[in-house]
Amino acid sequence: MRLRTQFAMLVTLAVAVGVGALSTLVWSVREARTAAHEQELAVTVAREVTGLLVLTQDYLLHGEPRAQQQWLARYRILSEAIATQATARSGAEREGAPGEEIEALSVLFAELKSLPEPGRDTPLLARQRELLVDSLLTEAQTISEHAYTREREFTRRRNAAETRLMTLAVLLPAVLALLFALGGWLLARRVLRPLAQLSSSMDAVASGQLSGRTGSTARDELGELSRRFDSMTAQLEERSASLRSSEAMLRLVTDNLPAMIGYWDSELRNRFANADYVRWFGKTPQEIHGRTIGELLGPELYEKNRPFINAALAGKRQDFSRSIPGPDGVLRHSQASYIPDVHLGRVDGFFVLVTDVTDRVKAEQALAQSLAEKETLLKEVYHRIKNNLQVVQSLLNIQSRSVQDANARTALQDMAQRVRSMALVHEQLYRAPDLSAIPLKKYVEDLVRQIATGSARALDEIRVEVQAPPQLDLGMDAAIPLGLLLTELLSNSFKHGFPEGRQGRIVVRFDPEPDGVRVCVSDDGVGLPPGFDPETAHSMGLQLASSLATQLGGRLHFESGPGTTVWLVASRL
Repeated sequence: MRLRTQFAMLVTLAVAVGVGALSTLVWSVREARTAAHEQELAVTVAREVTGLLVLTQDYLLHGEPRAQQQWLARYRILSEAIATQATARSGAEREGAPGEEIEALSVLFAELKSLPEPGRDTPLLARQRELLVDSLLTEAQTISEHAYTREREFTRRRNAAETRLMTLAVLLPAVLALLFALGGWLLARRVLRPLAQLSSSMDAVASGQLSGRTGSTARDELGELSRRFDSMTAQLEERSASLRSSEAMLRLVTDNLPAMIGYWDSELRNRFANADYVRWFGKTPQEIHGRTIGELLGPELYEKNRPFINAALAGKRQDFSRSIPGPDGVLRHSQASYIPDVHLGRVDGFFVLVTDVTDRVKAEQALAQSLAEKETLLKEVYHRIKNNLQVVQSLLNIQSRSVQDANARTALQDMAQRVRSMALVHEQLYRAPDLSAIPLKKYVEDLVRQIATGSARALDEIRVEVQAPPQLDLGMDAAIPLGLLLTELLSNSFKHGFPEGRQGRIVVRFDPEPDGVRVCVSDDGVGLPPGFDPETAHSMGLQLASSLATQLGGRLHFESGPGTTVWLVASRL
């Protein structure tokens, strides 16, 4: 049976007992008061009737007016007492009341007063007086007996009411004590004992002992609560085992990661630190857990990191590098990240991820030093190649001045021009920040100036424009064949396009296309000779230009008409 039903029954029984006892008490008190009042009236009636008899005797003996007045006064008192009794009686009792006897007393006493005074009686008057006195005594006796009868009746009723009150005074506390004892037993057995078992189990759970159970089999509310608590404890035990397994897995993973991982709450106290974190500071996990970040880092390092800590607690991720002494005193380089732990818009703390990058920094420094050495060496190589090519160019120029044959002299001069273009590539590489590439536009502009200088034609006579994107660079593999190709094409324009001092304009244009870079050299000179066919031409320069175009991943196209235009799409630029 449920506890609420049991306690409801107990309360209902207590209320019923209380109401019954209170009703009985009220009724008994009222009955006792009524009986006492009636008893007092009955005594009054008996006393007054007795007084009337005494006064009647006194009147008969002396016939004094004073006795008559006293008799009338007592009669009034007696009449009022009997009238009060009649008012408090029920219908049946009112019928048996001595109302007629009271009236008869008054009539008899009036007749008695009408007789002559005693001493002058005739025998007839004396007999009549005797009869009146007998009748008066009879009526008075009737009233007196009736009064004594009622006095005894109400005495009995009063005693019975008082007995009930005494019985109620004894039984009511006993019954209430029994009810309270029953309620206490029910409370102790069905409520306090299960609550004590439940409290003990809760204390065990709070201390981490999740295997305890209440084992309650009661079918009441506390039994259901205990079984639900047991079910909850079983689920907690299962989840705790799963959590311990997950925590062990997390600990295993984080301890084997090559990084320091920690967690600091909003009060800047450590709540987690992996093995690398512990090893870095040279402490035990117990010495780190619960300590503040200021205690762990020290005042100097904490002040350096405080801006990043405050920003992380404000919800902003922080990534920064730091060089700090390790536990062995050796300077170590680290890359740190402070990652805020944001939950429902509130920052509960932040994760710390620190990677020791000392080896990487040292490797980068060694690599940078090695690269600088190699750059220096490579620049020296470029410089020496340029110098050697300039020496070759100077030798070719000297040789060309000593040759008498015009064709041979021209061939040597062309060869010197080609060597000069290659030397220019190495000079540009030597000067370029990136040793693997050179700016295309600057290289072509310098090349144009060299070719114009070698052709003995001033740039104000033949104006050359170089149109190329400023961001386009040339690698070394493409720079030399492109330089030689431009040398051939520009040299032909200077030699053959503007004969007899003719002025004009040459445009060198580079346009990026999906398949490569379109290279176009055009002039407004005399144009190609009639019947010119590049496929059948036996000129060494044209053959060399065609071969260089192939190296650049394209093919030369010749267009004539006003002037000359030679173009290709170089896929390897």
